[in-house]
Amino acid sequence: METLLWVVIPLLVLGLGWLWIRQLRIKNSADVAASITPETAARAAAQLTGEGHRAVYKSLAQGDLMAAVQNYKAMTGEGFKASIIAVRSLERFPQVRTEPTNATTIAQQLEAERQGEQSAAPGAEHQQADQAQNAAAKLPSLADSPAVVPAEVSPQEALSIPSAPSISDDEAWVVPTEWAEEFGSDAEKTSTQFKVSYLVDGVPHEFASEDLPPAEYDQFMSLVRDKDLPGAANLISKHSGLEQEEILRMLVASPLSGAGGANANIADFSFEGQGPDGAVHFSIDDLVEPERTEFLAHLRLGELDEATTIVARATGLPTDMVRTLLNAFGDGDN
Repeated sequence: METLLWVVIPLLVLGLGWLWIRQLRIKNSADVAASITPETAARAAAQLTGEGHRAVYKSLAQGDLMAAVQNYKAMTGEGFKASIIAVRSLERFPQVRTEPTNATTIAQQLEAERQGEQSAAPGAEHQQADQAQNAAAKLPSLADSPAVVPAEVSPQEALSIPSAPSISDDEAWVVPTEWAEEFGSDAEKTSTQFKVSYLVDGVPHEFASEDLPPAEYDQFMSLVRDKDLPGAANLISKHSGLEQEEILRMLVASPLSGAGGANANIADFSFEGQGPDGAVHFSIDDLVEPERTEFLAHLRLGELDEATTIVARATGLPTDMVRTLLNAFGDGDN
């Protein structure tokens, strides 16, 4: 009987401990899930600097949640659980970075500290009063200075003084046209966009970087500028449903990667006209993946025979006619 108790009691303790840990994990998971709100995301974004905001979202775009939590914890000094809740909220409710407009500057803080130290020093009020009296004594007295009599102006002279040109209300607040075109709300995005065409069950689909939400679009362009193509491919993969490896291969072959150099405009290759069987229209956007990527790669490498085969197969035109068009396109780029 005593031996049985030595076996049952440890098992009972272990079972109770396991149940307690399980309940604690369930409670923590529920607390974290309930705390993930848009308000939490907004507060978390407000605590981050511009550099910290970019670092957290860059880690999230790469799918590295723990790196994002470590970055947030290092930037804000929050606890581990609070950092997890903040990063989860930022991931579920993306926040666009806005710089504070009413924050106290460093110069204002230093001035406030200096004034506080002066007011706390003994005899500060008497010292300030003496300084004010000395400054007033150095000012020249108005009673001792001669009065300046303004010169009289006759009515005829007053009429002869030229007046400032009048400006109408419409002319006073005119924004230059070039400013409106460059910075106005109607200005379009001028940066190179990434676009992919693919088939799902035989149905053609398209997805472009412009289809991303504003916050994710900014992340995508930032990753591309930093040459972090795997992170950019992972971001596109989350929204398009394509594999990250396939998106990465397309990005490497696209003009966004910078590998095209002077031939980056080959993504605009298109033509239309009359063929042997009637009107023909071709654009590189008509090709679906992986044929579009292969065509771009052949053009960059100067492999016109392979590129000719792809266009001839898509249009039905003779290969010699397609080869002539590709040669003319290459001459135009040079």
